Amino acid sequence: MKKPLVLTAVVATAIACSMLSMPVVSAVPPVVGPMATISAGDYTTYAIRPDGSLWGWGGNFTGQLGDGTKTSRHLPVMIMDKVTAVSTKELHTLAIKTDGSLWAWGENPNGQVGDGTTTDRRTPVSIMDGVVVASAGYDHSLAIKTDGSLWGWGGNSEGELGDGSTIDRHKPVKIMDGVVAVSAGMGHSLAIQTDGSLWAWGINDKGELGDGTTTNRHRPVKIMDEVAAVAAGGEHSLAIKTDGSLWAWGENLQGQLGDGTAADRHSPVKIMDGVKGAYAGGGSSFAIKADGSLWAWGSNYWGSLGDGTDNNSSAR
Repeated sequence: MKKPLVLTAVVATAIACSMLSMPVVSAVPPVVGPMATISAGDYTTYAIRPDGSLWGWGGNFTGQLGDGTKTSRHLPVMIMDKVTAVSTKELHTLAIKTDGSLWAWGENPNGQVGDGTTTDRRTPVSIMDGVVVASAGYDHSLAIKTDGSLWGWGGNSEGELGDGSTIDRHKPVKIMDGVVAVSAGMGHSLAIQTDGSLWAWGINDKGELGDGTTTNRHRPVKIMDEVAAVAAGGEHSLAIKTDGSLWAWGENLQGQLGDGTAADRHSPVKIMDGVKGAYAGGGSSFAIKADGSLWAWGSNYWGSLGDGTDNNSSAR
């Protein structure tokens, strides 16, 4: 059984950006300069400079980059200014500006941009005000407002918006109150309330909700307590508890849960201690420990784990 991969603290800091909104420094081309925050999706990467300017690069075949074109960019281009946070996953992106306004752009067939249409947007459009946290899923979006209310929009065929229906929403709808953290996966969603309780909803055929079943949930169900941070992947989930322990559940075909097996888990299993940040990818997972070391496991196609091989790995 393979050990978890350990990478450098510098790499760990860079990868943590789209994990849990942790500030990072990214080694992007010097033409852009120092970065404060970075978010990497399936095709595009975004970085926020300390001056608040948002830069993007990568695939742009549907105009998902947000620069008004459909030209892929091999070097960073500026998208907008006065940005404090950014989230991207596949073909759409969310950004919060310094005034709390939320902006979105990219592919929009399910209304994931949130502007009331299903028209793709090649440049940012304003969606709502008073936003402090936003998370882009594969075809749905989630945002927390300053009053702690959670809002969702976009694709909802599996109940991933949590509004009790399976109807796509082209504009934000309120889901629940008292929320401090949220993460949108491929077809499921995770949220932490002010009391540290973790709630989940959406597709659950691999146990990615963690409620002990494989039943889809159209409204939030409580999973566990004393949770400090969450990360929703393709079909698996990660949670860090207040004591620094990392827990995982859901699909495990490629070892992405890190429990040393390839068996799906329908309830949370403990993976390791001393964790301060975590990221769940499509079929891989990353964790930053308190000493700054980065650990990686799961799918390693094209060397995505960074261990110099293309062999899958698992924790423990």
